[in-house]
Amino acid sequence: MATYKSGYKRKKSNGKFLKYTFIGMGVVVVTLIMGLVLYNIFSDELKYSSFEEITSFQEITTQPEQQYLVYYYGENCGACISIKGSVLDYFGNIDVKVYVIESSNVDGVNLIRNPDTQEEMRYTPTLLTIRDGVLIDMNVGADTVVDILKEIDLGTYSKIDWRFR
Repeated sequence: MATYKSGYKRKKSNGKFLKYTFIGMGVVVVTLIMGLVLYNIFSDELKYSSFEEITSFQEITTQPEQQYLVYYYGENCGACISIKGSVLDYFGNIDVKVYVIESSNVDGVNLIRNPDTQEEMRYTPTLLTIRDGVLIDMNVGADTVVDILKEIDLGTYSKIDWRFR
């Protein structure tokens, strides 16, 4: 056993340090969570819910507008997640009505076929162009969807009849 010089007190282990460390970490975690919740509530950031949702395949071609876009996406689709910010920004800026359809929430029989290849719509992300209740164009894949949205934003997309804007 160690001996100490006279007048020197042995320091006791301080359990308060560990207690205060855990309390401090808890306060930081709660503050971060509250900050994220408040950010989501008061953020003006566009979300899929900012756009009208279609819930059945039959509704895709029966909307009241003469022309519009339908964006078919999956919440768990990696490609959809990677382009979500760009897609939503374009949707907020283009002068064409946009509907969204989430792949796991859609009902009914899929009768949507690519007008060029007659292949059934089954991949996400897919951007559909509808005019007068007829599917005019189907674009599949993240890069293709973003490219088409760029063209629409620039007014150079040939599948949109710009007189109906």
